[in-house]
Amino acid sequence: NGELEPVASKDVTKRPIARYMTKAIKLTDGLEARGLTVFLTQMKRPGSTIHVFARFNEEGSEKNIREQKFVQLLPTDSVRSNSDSLDDQDFREVEYQLPDERDYGTFQIKVVLYTDPSQATSPVVADLRAIAVT
Repeated sequence: NGELEPVASKDVTKRPIARYMTKAIKLTDGLEARGLTVFLTQMKRPGSTIHVFARFNEEGSEKNIREQKFVQLLPTDSVRSNSDSLDDQDFREVEYQLPDERDYGTFQIKVVLYTDPSQATSPVVADLRAIAVT
């Protein structure tokens, strides 16, 4: 499915419990973006992890975006992304950014939720917004 190993250290006790993928989003003809910022309203409890990935096609490319590999976007503030373990409504807006610039005309986002199967805590995503940076 084109999923790469997450940049963070791999914890073999965590398993993906859900994957959410957007449709391919094509920018206006002739417009190219260089960066991507994704905002997630999320609740990430101890023992759970959220990773955001994106894949890209150059503007005007005839390739199917499914042929491209995913690149992991990184949170700009990983400390703030952890929710309070006692508050069931502690959703936080976390910003994820593309680690390097690249020119593209079409993009697709995938969010993967991980949890430790021995715990009863699962991450939750309430909202996703993406901004193509030109």
